Formats: sequence, C-alpha cells, structure tokens
Amino acid sequence: MAINLVKYMFVCVLGIAVGYGAVLSIRYFDVDYELNTVNLSEVNAQVVLLATSWCEYCEKARQLLRKNNVKFTEFDVEKSAEGRRLMEATHSQGVPVILIENRKYTGFNERAIVSGLQAYNLM
Repeated sequence: MAINLVKYMFVCVLGIAVGYGAVLSIRYFDVDYELNTVNLSEVNAQVVLLATSWCEYCEKARQLLRKNNVKFTEFDVEKSAEGRRLMEATHSQGVPVILIENRKYTGFNERAIVSGLQAYNLM
C-alpha cells in the first residue's frame, strides 16, 4: 500500500514537472518583449534576423520573411561580429532570433512572427 502511494505521488509530481516545462517552452518560443538594449536604427533596419547558415529553423524564418516580401537584414552570428554583438545585447542564446522594431522573437513560431510583422504593418 505504501509503495503504491509513493509511486502515485511520484507520477503526480513528474506530471506537474512535465506540464510546467511545456508551459515554459511555449513562453520561450512565443513571447516577445520590449528591447531596451538594442537600437535597430544602428543597423538601419526594421526587421533583423540573427541566424546561422546550417540552422533549419533559421531557413524557415528566412523563407517566411521572403514569402511575405518583408525587407530584413540578416546577420550570421557565426561569421559576423555585429551579429554576435546583437546576440549578446539581446541576451539571446539560440537562433533564429528575429528583431521586429523593438520586439524580440526567439525560435521559429510562425504565428507570433506574422503577428509581430502585422502589428508594425510590415506585411
């Protein structure tokens, strides 16, 4: 009886932990927030893509922007000092990072990116 109770409690705690992790991952890929550390006028662009040449989601982001005729400036963070500076300034650790005006979108979430572009009438 006690062993079954321990197993049940373990499964409940594990379920809560997995659920919380799922919520955090959704927030990570879907949340945009004000950028206080980057002035995009420095790079003369309303939309900036921080990416790498080999990243599958970076390519999806490129295709989305091109498909919607969005003018953007891209920095390869492995080859560009400016790209690395922007990654550091935005406290980003992974790619793609899409900067739209004063908002940052980390990861590839088409719905969030399109919403951000529409909010600034960029598509």
